[in-house]
Amino acid sequence: MFRFFNNLTIRAKLICNAVLCALVVGGFVVLFFPYNQKLQIQAQALEKAVALANMTADNLATSVTFEDRKTAAEIFAVLRSTPDLLFAEARNSDGSVFMSTGSIRHPPFTHDAGERVQTEIVGTTVFVRVRLLERGMAAGRLLLGFSMKKAQAQMQRVIATAVAVGTLLALLIIAFTALVANRISRSVGHVIRATEEIASENFSATVNVRSGDEMGLLAGAINAMSARLQESRTQLIRSERRYRLNFENVSDVIFSLDRNLGLTSVSPSVEKLSGFTAGELSGHTGRILRMLAPEYRLQAFRDMRALLAAGGSLHGIQYEFVSQAGQRKWIEINAAAHTGDHHAAATIVGTIRDITERKGAQLALSQAQERYRSVISQASDSIVMVDADTRAIIEVNEAFQQLLGYDGSDTDRLTLYDIMAEDQSEVDLSLARIMSEKRCCIGEHYFQAKAGGARVPVEINANVIHAGSSQAVCIIARDISAQKKYESSLIHMANHDSLTGLPNRSLFMDRLQQAMYKQERHGNMLAVIFIDLDQFKVVNDTYGHAIGDKLLREAARRLQGLIRKSDTVARFGGDEFTLIVADIVSQNDAASIAGKILKIFNRPISLDVGEIFMSASIGISLFPHDGTAADLLRNADMAMYHAKASGRNNFQFFSGVLNEKVRERLALENGLRQALERDEFIVEYQPRLDASTHTVIGVEALLRWRHPEKGIVVPLDFIPHAEETGFIVPIGMWVLSAACAQNKAWQNAGFAPIRVSVNISARQFREQDFAASVKKTLAQTGLAPQFLELEITESSLMINHEEAVTVLRELKYLGVTIAVDDFGTGYSSLLQLKQLPIDTLKVDKHFIEGLSRNRNDEALVDTIIHMGHTMGLRVVAEGVETREQMRYLLDRNCVEMQGFYFSHPLAPENVPAYFTTCAEAGRAASGGSSLRPA
Repeated sequence: MFRFFNNLTIRAKLICNAVLCALVVGGFVVLFFPYNQKLQIQAQALEKAVALANMTADNLATSVTFEDRKTAAEIFAVLRSTPDLLFAEARNSDGSVFMSTGSIRHPPFTHDAGERVQTEIVGTTVFVRVRLLERGMAAGRLLLGFSMKKAQAQMQRVIATAVAVGTLLALLIIAFTALVANRISRSVGHVIRATEEIASENFSATVNVRSGDEMGLLAGAINAMSARLQESRTQLIRSERRYRLNFENVSDVIFSLDRNLGLTSVSPSVEKLSGFTAGELSGHTGRILRMLAPEYRLQAFRDMRALLAAGGSLHGIQYEFVSQAGQRKWIEINAAAHTGDHHAAATIVGTIRDITERKGAQLALSQAQERYRSVISQASDSIVMVDADTRAIIEVNEAFQQLLGYDGSDTDRLTLYDIMAEDQSEVDLSLARIMSEKRCCIGEHYFQAKAGGARVPVEINANVIHAGSSQAVCIIARDISAQKKYESSLIHMANHDSLTGLPNRSLFMDRLQQAMYKQERHGNMLAVIFIDLDQFKVVNDTYGHAIGDKLLREAARRLQGLIRKSDTVARFGGDEFTLIVADIVSQNDAASIAGKILKIFNRPISLDVGEIFMSASIGISLFPHDGTAADLLRNADMAMYHAKASGRNNFQFFSGVLNEKVRERLALENGLRQALERDEFIVEYQPRLDASTHTVIGVEALLRWRHPEKGIVVPLDFIPHAEETGFIVPIGMWVLSAACAQNKAWQNAGFAPIRVSVNISARQFREQDFAASVKKTLAQTGLAPQFLELEITESSLMINHEEAVTVLRELKYLGVTIAVDDFGTGYSSLLQLKQLPIDTLKVDKHFIEGLSRNRNDEALVDTIIHMGHTMGLRVVAEGVETREQMRYLLDRNCVEMQGFYFSHPLAPENVPAYFTTCAEAGRAASGGSSLRPA
């Protein structure tokens, strides 16, 4: 059959080939074109879905991050109007569903590829999953599903069109070929068409002639030529691709300049270096060189001009470069000149490499070396580098030279044996141990100073280090001369008080035990005297610790001048001193010494702030009557506390009755420690009224102790102990919190807002964070600051006036009202009072008691009321108990009062009833009537 076909005429062959071509083209149109269209339709659907998903994700990320469901709902409402959308779902970063719409069908995403957007086509559905990012952080995911039914319908139409077009095209080809066959009688037309294709660089064109005639031979030659051209072109394309791949992806910048230094080409990597694209830079004369730092531009132009003129090449030329964003970088240029006709330099081709990191590493290395030298030279410890083999000293620092008296020229000739104050064998043994164990060796040794100088004790830290192929020993030596001296003084310091130089508790107890043995052998008595300076804390708080320390040293000096050499005076701590007085005959001898102690402390003490008058409270116990050493000390301490309770500036002997009183006092203090934990404290409230309008305007919170055995304990019996021990601080904060919470509860119950007054102790007021504690309490209880009044005694404010002003201003800034309690009993001046940011003066009840009986009290009350009104302050009278007192105060325009005439302190549950009673009395009262006692 093939032989028959080969023997056909060219016309017949042409017609047959036309039919075959028509079938191929028609099949191609029918099969390939629909497939290609299908891919394009799918790609368009995916592109639209991804674009919508990205836009939605960008708008939705913030809503998901901050759970803004309202905005998310608006976004989803817009999504629902999108054609072909089947469903949408947004999830939080923990995987929980944040919001969804439509029929949810999860696509078969098997894993998270780490990409922001993932797509999948399943059946007629396009799935798109997008990671939600908020400021670069993952906020969740968005899942969208779109229907492709419309796209499929479109593809069906394309297939139908392709079948029609393919069929028509095949018919047209056959018809056209038949017409051409009728016109062309020779197969030369095939050769012409083939050669034309080859001439148009379509080297894949061939002449389909299989005959044995000349046309067949010609066709074979043409086909062979076409194949060789195709192979050459393929190799050329591959070569060009490799060059382009290298050109576009090499990290270094490849560039070429013309003879005018115009940039003719540059690799895309220039964008990473400069911020400009290759297209923006190409063609601009000197543009890339002008991006160098100003101080390098002229040199770079000169280098390039010289290269053009002389030819050759440049290697490793470094400049500083400034990118479009202003970032300074270091670059290294390697360039060569390409000579054109007549040996003239025509162009420059070269590379630019970013060496910023290398420069940074070099700089860091240089700085590290400089720091090393700086550390070695400036180190306070001596540093010695020793060759492990020869024992020669390689290097020392300045501290070593100063320690041993050497200079730089001396150390070059030294060995380890010269500086170690030990035998050579011992040095070798120590060094061998360091080398064998390969670990740090620490110990105390002695260095020998230059020229037979003194031996210097040092603590050595030696370690093996590698210096290239050899080994060295690095010795760090610390001068411990001062430490040795310090150790020698530790024994003294362990047994003596550092401030006064007196024996401390430990040495005192040892000497007391020895004195007791001695007195027991001889049958004599001894006295233990316990001394506490009165009001020392006030002096310390007022003038500072420096003055307090000087006062203690003066007290120690006076006591040392009073006793005999056989006696002992010690400082126990704080302002407490103890004495051992041996060889006394009777109690009177101890009393005589105690009297002398009181006299020496009654003399004024001259300090930097002036003369200070001190007194002392003294307790005395006697051996053998009052027990062992520990008993003697404890009993003397009890007697001292009794002396304080007796008014201070006196002495007391220990007795059984005194022991019982001290035990009661200790029991009270122990109970006070546990009262807060056991919820034994209660707060009662005494109303404060505007006597002119019969209106309750506030209450004062008063603390009571509900003791489990003694019943109600009034403040006078336990507040002084609380002040002395410091328990008043937590107790006061508890009262403040309880009063604020109770006032807030009354407001929540519907009663008109009033102010609650809380008394603040001097100890509590001096706490460093007092204002912050008040602010915290108000925040915790929810009470507005204007409904809290803090009452502070006049004497408390005068202890440290400047500090008091600072704290009061902090409280005023919070919005709290400040009242001066017991006004008139302190010693404040009008100037000091004017400087205080206060709101209220409370006249002490002792002045109110004297009204109508004592003209001096009346004059003082009149003065306080007038002064308060003049200064714009509220004036409150405390302790009003009679109608006459109330009328007297009203006549002088003092309308705010509290006292038993109006009401005793009330339990919290009884206060609301009193509010109601006063309100009814106010409505029923006439203009001239007055309130009745409650």
